Amino acid sequence: MLNPNTDKFYIEFSSNFYENQYTKKYNDFFFHMNGPIKSLIESIKASIQTANIPGLNISPTEINNLGNLKNVDLGKLGTKPNNMTETSVNRQYIGNRPFDELLNSKIININFKNNVLNWMFFYEYFRDYFSRSRTVLDFSIIITVMDSGELPQLQFIFSCVAK
Repeated sequence: MLNPNTDKFYIEFSSNFYENQYTKKYNDFFFHMNGPIKSLIESIKASIQTANIPGLNISPTEINNLGNLKNVDLGKLGTKPNNMTETSVNRQYIGNRPFDELLNSKIININFKNNVLNWMFFYEYFRDYFSRSRTVLDFSIIITVMDSGELPQLQFIFSCVAK
C-alpha cells in the first residue's frame, strides 16, 4: 500500500480519462467556486490518499545435478580427461512463467478523500464506461514512484480496457 505523503508517489490518469462531457461540467463548477482548486484534474490529484498496486511474483527456476566441467582438462581429442571428478552443481535462473502467473492480482485500488464531487464524477464516468452504448474512451493509470529526493525511480502504466 502506498501513501503519497510518506512514500512519494504520483498518480496520473491519461488524457482520455478527462475527454468527456462530465469533465467540462465539473471544470465549470470548480471555476465558478471560490476556492484554490479550479479544475477537476486538480481536485482528483489533491484527494488521492493511498494506492494498492499488484506485485510481481518471480520465483527462480532451479536446475539440479548439472555436470561440473569448470576445471576439467579434456586433453587431446580421443583421450580420457585427466582430472575428471564426479561432481555436480545446482544452478538457478530467472523464472520463466506466463505473464498472467507473474502478477499477484489484477486489481488496483486507489483511495480518495471522501469528497462528494469526486464520487459524483466517478459514478457518472464509470456508469457510461460500463454501459452498452459506451460514450467514454479507454484510459490508463500511470503511477510514478519517487525516491526521497523526489526523482522518479519506477513507473507503472496500467491500461483499463473494457471487454
